[in-house]
Amino acid sequence: GDDIHMALEGQFGGSVDRWMAFGVPPNPDTITMLGADVTVVGFVAGTPYAHDYYISTRSQCDYAQLGVTGGACPDSFFGPDNANLTFGEQVDGVDYVQFSRPMIS
Repeated sequence: GDDIHMALEGQFGGSVDRWMAFGVPPNPDTITMLGADVTVVGFVAGTPYAHDYYISTRSQCDYAQLGVTGGACPDSFFGPDNANLTFGEQVDGVDYVQFSRPMIS
């Protein structure tokens, strides 16, 4: 299938483990991200990652209540993680992460 390729870049102060996210609201007439499928990218101990998340409520993922109150949960808990890390680097305090994902997932 067709993939979309994206990159996120950010400058952070002091923190070792940090993240950025990108997603599109499921309803173009609102600004809420509830119901959105987003990609979260970042670094843990200098190692880059990219993961899919689904946002069902405005809270941290509640693994005990999935499907009821859920939260912002990794797609890997429900099924396949469609975010594919293609590159990541940290240079002079700037994090840069490239990823791809299917246009429809």
